[in-house]
Amino acid sequence: MNIAIVDDTELEAKIITKFIKEYSAQNKIKSEISYFNRAEDFLKNYSPYKYTVIFMDIYMEGITGIDAARQILQKDSDAKVVFLTSSPDHMADALMMHAFDYLQKPTDKDRFFHLMDDITKKQTSIRKNLYFTFEKKDYSIDVSDIISICSNGHYVDIKLTSGEIYKPYLTFSSIYDELSDGSFLLINRGILVNMDYVSSFESGICNLKDETILPINIKKKKALEQTWENYKFTKRFNH
Repeated sequence: MNIAIVDDTELEAKIITKFIKEYSAQNKIKSEISYFNRAEDFLKNYSPYKYTVIFMDIYMEGITGIDAARQILQKDSDAKVVFLTSSPDHMADALMMHAFDYLQKPTDKDRFFHLMDDITKKQTSIRKNLYFTFEKKDYSIDVSDIISICSNGHYVDIKLTSGEIYKPYLTFSSIYDELSDGSFLLINRGILVNMDYVSSFESGICNLKDETILPINIKKKKALEQTWENYKFTKRFNH
């Protein structure tokens, strides 16, 4: 699990961190924890599927947890945001944002463990089709059948699990805007891969299960690998 804690109260962040480590050890789950004491810093770091769960304090200086959650959920409606609040009176704010849940400070260990059980067992479904025209024919392709999409001048190369490659006249940005909040990961400029078909990341490359090798942004290798690992973890518990 890759978990974010966004709270300007260091003591509460330490309590959450302690509980995460205990829960992970008990369930034999590898966890990485990122701590942010300002919502602004977290939002600069955020991308869909990067975190299994985000623990967000409601009231902080600068951007509030409510405003930060609104931005997060606009990018990824399936993101699991758990609000941290010092008063049950703030529960209405959490419900209004359609947050996954809320925890009242100081956090209770049993309540936290039950919440983590819900998170690791929550089921989501992400399916959609990609529509385009190629060689005067209209296509509707289930995105789960797409392995990779690469920019190629004024065209894009769409590679399917069947081995077929379509080259419609489309801008890469239009496809990226449509698919970037799902199972697809931008590994380099003009290259999207379906994380279901990634087999590994190595120095400078992404290996796909069909033996395709694509270049990655080397500076973002760790972040790309974290996103992929977190995606696999989420799917493992959702199915």
